[in-house]
Amino acid sequence: MDVNANGIRDIGEPAVVNARVLVGTLAARTDSSGAYHVWDLIPFEPVLVSLDSLSLESPLLVPLFARTSIVPGRIVFAVSTSPSSRRASSRGA
Repeated sequence: MDVNANGIRDIGEPAVVNARVLVGTLAARTDSSGAYHVWDLIPFEPVLVSLDSLSLESPLLVPLFARTSIVPGRIVFAVSTSPSSRRASSRGA
């Protein structure tokens, strides 16, 4: 939660837990740290992000902006071929 209304969640500001975030046609819920994750976004294609205010625990909480547009970056995937560790990982680039 952006307590000081500077547009950024600063260190020490509380997380908004279990809020529904809409990213284009996708939806996700925030976790205990206020983070959310979505997949299947097209790199470099702008997408609208909004917060479902009805999912907030208090009707007094109102998003500063109704929605914002983001442009996802390129994701680089690496697959381990080691027999002891067969898993995929990704990182933004």
